[in-house]
Amino acid sequence: MLTKLAKYANHVNNMQPAISRIKSFEDAQQLADSIAEKFAAPNLISMGILELLLNAIEHGNLNIGHDEKCRLHQQGIWHQEVNRRINLPENSAKYVEVELSHQEKYVSIKITDQGQGFNWQQYQQKNILGKNTHGRGILIAKSLAFTNLEYIGCGNQVIGKISL
Repeated sequence: MLTKLAKYANHVNNMQPAISRIKSFEDAQQLADSIAEKFAAPNLISMGILELLLNAIEHGNLNIGHDEKCRLHQQGIWHQEVNRRINLPENSAKYVEVELSHQEKYVSIKITDQGQGFNWQQYQQKNILGKNTHGRGILIAKSLAFTNLEYIGCGNQVIGKISL
């Protein structure tokens, strides 16, 4: 998978559209790093992309809600539960599709999960400085990497733009 993902970042320079599919957190990290390495602040860009990819996997495809995620973290079994759910029969064929395209002034990343969506509007104004460490991924992504985030329809698809 890494070879396929490594080729992905070359599309930023070559202005070619690219589509990739990921399933796991490890795939998400590799893809985010691969895309981000072509930007001036790769660590920040990678973290922003990764936030959206992880949201698509855990909240979209695996249907782990905010309260459940908090409980799993408190019990120290969050990562185990994510891996268990990825391998369940109802989830084993699910993936997150990532489409990268290059325009003149920005790179566009479209992320689509196979979940039912969510009320994304409520997370647009959430205070990221609160004591809760969860539920801030959208604002973190926007503040670190994206000049614009646009959720489509029910919320299982987001298009983010990163300025060049």
